[in-house]
Amino acid sequence: LIAIVVEADEDCFWLLTALLQKNMPKGYYGDLSGVMIDVEVLKQLLEQNLKPVKDKLEHVHLPLTSFVTQWFMCAYVNVLPMGSVLKVWDSLFLVGPVLLFRVALALLKAIEGELGLATEMEDAMAALQRARNLEIETVLMIARVCFGENMVDVSVLMQLRHTANLQSPKSKCASSKDWMHQHAHTPVWVTPIRTITQRIDPCNTLQHT
Repeated sequence: LIAIVVEADEDCFWLLTALLQKNMPKGYYGDLSGVMIDVEVLKQLLEQNLKPVKDKLEHVHLPLTSFVTQWFMCAYVNVLPMGSVLKVWDSLFLVGPVLLFRVALALLKAIEGELGLATEMEDAMAALQRARNLEIETVLMIARVCFGENMVDVSVLMQLRHTANLQSPKSKCASSKDWMHQHAHTPVWVTPIRTITQRIDPCNTLQHT
């Protein structure tokens, strides 16, 4: 995706580096421990904010890992339409990994009613598939109305990641202090990616709140 919208090879490299090092926990693409931690974090967020959705997915035996791992590891590439992905990435570089969870909650909230009618795994999967065609601005507007402007903030995410990491087998190998320091987020490369997305669609960007 970066190579499509950024011409300079060096800029592509540093944007990809920023995406991986500043937004994805260690182990996201290696042993998958990082993405499994984030799936657990989303599970906790659903328990707090969308328990009917969490319960329905469990009822139809559709685990979060079956679709959320793709959402997070690809940062919604091949999940949302290209225009929506560019807007998501614009906000991702600005506000950090909280955006991954905001979009996930927003998508699940947008199809909560349809998921509630699901009786089989296939019904729930069909609802998730249709969610891919929703306009991202509409999805996030629904979520903001239901959850507030900052439905997930950095401090909440860090605490949930910390807790999930302590519960994972790998937590035996690192101290809590080291893990918290490793996953502290500092927004980087804001100007390049915003310039790129605004050049493609200058009138439509996500709310960076």
